[in-house]
Amino acid sequence: MKLFRMAPPRGAIVNRHNADAFVIEGDPAKSVVFFPGLTRFAKDGELVGKILNTTENATFFAENLPGQESFPEFARTRSWHMLRKAEKRFLEHHKRVKSPVVLMGISTGALVAGILAARHPDKVRAVILISAARTLFRKVQNLLWFGATMQWILWPIHRWSNYWSIPAGSISDDPETEEAEGRPYHTRIPAWTGSSILYLQVVFGFLLSKIQCPVMIVSSKSDDVVPPEVAREILKDLEEPESSEDREWMFLEKAPHVPTIAERMDSEEREILELGIQRFVRRVWARPLKPMYPEERLIKRILRWFRVNLRRKKLAIGPQGVSTESLVDDAKVVEHQS
Repeated sequence: MKLFRMAPPRGAIVNRHNADAFVIEGDPAKSVVFFPGLTRFAKDGELVGKILNTTENATFFAENLPGQESFPEFARTRSWHMLRKAEKRFLEHHKRVKSPVVLMGISTGALVAGILAARHPDKVRAVILISAARTLFRKVQNLLWFGATMQWILWPIHRWSNYWSIPAGSISDDPETEEAEGRPYHTRIPAWTGSSILYLQVVFGFLLSKIQCPVMIVSSKSDDVVPPEVAREILKDLEEPESSEDREWMFLEKAPHVPTIAERMDSEEREILELGIQRFVRRVWARPLKPMYPEERLIKRILRWFRVNLRRKKLAIGPQGVSTESLVDDAKVVEHQS
């Protein structure tokens, strides 16, 4: 009985003072929204944001995935809640800049970026998927299934079942180095929160064929979380583009799972990644905006028809709520009787 009274080990956020979301102001017409991985934070996009702001005068919104602010909240967050809140933040940024944005994500953040690009084709100009976690290595994928199984086993007998977790270091690149560099990360992954990534993987797979905007995919041979062939599978499932320039695949040799960290990258490959992203977004921003898709035009026409007809109906109503047509008919009756 003592075992069931024990509180499970809780995680913590290392370097919490560097874990806040941030904005780098620039041209609103050239905006980028960045989402990090599941146990990572917005700081992972700081290098790319500064480069794009310096070279392209871009506005860079670096967001945390919703629910990452504290471990208890992280443990209660499910991927479907995370996706809904991330979508709300994305729509707020789009409303602020009043133009389509470029979405960028790493690992789990890449799944979120891809789903949002498919759901809102008129609000996304391009999407950059870095180490997209559509499928993980078997060892890591089995950890997700293990987390889901343990959650359902422990839930009836333990009120703290949400907090059961696995060490983040088991699927992290190098926690000790990141701590020394001041990079924030979660020390543990809640079992149910981690396993709910399975939901994002399924939704991402279903919506891949609906992504119409230009797509850039970045993968690495040295990635110890996502197999290199996942990028090829994503390219295969994407719809055939109008131009070959709308699909770009960058394959790195020595980059870690999070290749946007300058201190961990080989200098040559870091330069290749930076120049590749700059060239891709510059090409996207140089193009004129595409018109709305046919199904969106149809919806707009239907809504406009309803608005016009409702306006006509209101104009046909007199000041006292009586139809002007009925007043004309009554006048004709009176005139006939006289």
